[in-house]
Amino acid sequence: MNKGQAARVLSDYAPVAKALGLPAANVPLVSTGYADHLRVEAVLEELLTSGANTLITLGDAPLREFVAALSLGHPKLRMYGTQPGQYGKRHPFSIRGRHLQLLPLTHPRQARALGNSDKEWGDLHRHWVQHTAGEITGVLGR
Repeated sequence: MNKGQAARVLSDYAPVAKALGLPAANVPLVSTGYADHLRVEAVLEELLTSGANTLITLGDAPLREFVAALSLGHPKLRMYGTQPGQYGKRHPFSIRGRHLQLLPLTHPRQARALGNSDKEWGDLHRHWVQHTAGEITGVLGR
């Protein structure tokens, strides 16, 4: 869990758990940087051997930890655009002789407005699903 989730566990869950005799939460904290060079290389190898020609990322973490680490694009989803005409567009990139497309999308938590989410991203994603996603689905499978 992240630091915000850990704080909520301490403030909300821990007192209730103690009162009800439930076990304490023991989910480890997730570090902010989890993809070292070996992991980035492993993911890249998976991508290249998969035969896929579109890389879909969900949220900022894969952009920061993989895409930006390889200098393939921006480290934050916001940098790809926050307007309906910008969000959900494919961005070409090349690596190791392969020409691929990057499709950066919001994290499902944001898209579905779950938990602590940003309404702006949910609205933007819903607009994309209704008006744009259908235009590219045939291309993604090739």
